[in-house]
Amino acid sequence: WGLAIIGLVAIVRLLLHPITRQSQISMSKMSKLGPEMERLKKKYGDDKEALNKAMIDFHKQQGLRPYLGCLPMFLQMPIWIALYGVLQTTFELRQAPFLWGFTWIKDLSQPDYLIKFSHSIPLLFGFQMDGFNLLPVFLAVVMFIQSQFMPKPVAATKEQIQQQRMMQWLSPAMFLLFFYNLPSGLNLYIFTSTAVGIIESKIVRDHLKAREEAEKAGRVLVETKPTRGSKRGRNDQPDEPPRGGLAGWLAQRWGKLLQHAENVRQEQERRGKKKA
Repeated sequence: WGLAIIGLVAIVRLLLHPITRQSQISMSKMSKLGPEMERLKKKYGDDKEALNKAMIDFHKQQGLRPYLGCLPMFLQMPIWIALYGVLQTTFELRQAPFLWGFTWIKDLSQPDYLIKFSHSIPLLFGFQMDGFNLLPVFLAVVMFIQSQFMPKPVAATKEQIQQQRMMQWLSPAMFLLFFYNLPSGLNLYIFTSTAVGIIESKIVRDHLKAREEAEKAGRVLVETKPTRGSKRGRNDQPDEPPRGGLAGWLAQRWGKLLQHAENVRQEQERRGKKKA
């Protein structure tokens, strides 16, 4: 059942890849608008209302969508709710361990108690700590790492700079608090999805960086369909796991899936332009 949850993560991330890619493109563009933000700050001075309005208008003119940064996570929230319900009501998931009992997760429908306390410890907002759970800690760590690697929009005011710094710590802390006592199956899904999202974002950013460098050098990257010879060669030679073991092989396969999805999207765009 734990592997089924990870498989669900792979399916959802593939379906959300176009949105994730657009969010990375939009956020990358926003992170490069430093000179324009400085110009707007000098123009409007301490008039924060006019400055915010000018920034919104500028984003619209440039076709930027700041909300895309959080959209992939918001689109997965119905899945989180559905998975929580399944873990609470499905009999087969009761006392179902992760990886046949080789990990500390012994019941996907319950928190992953690494150490069970004899008495509950009260926390903030009425939450209680019944034991030491490791998965929520891992979840908070990967969310903090994700916040460090994500492109950040240029902050026009000191308040926005403080908000960005605060959110880097506040968001992982809130997830740690709210998901601490939830079923380990749900935390496994969110942790895996966040970790895969970090790898996916890096692949997209590297692709965008390579395209920008090629455009600066006067080259144009054109992706073509594989020839018959390359197909025969590919079929004759089975894939060999790269160095790095299973983790390296999974990363390579995930990159190929994302690249295939990107090729299909670009081919559809070219066909649409030809029809127009």
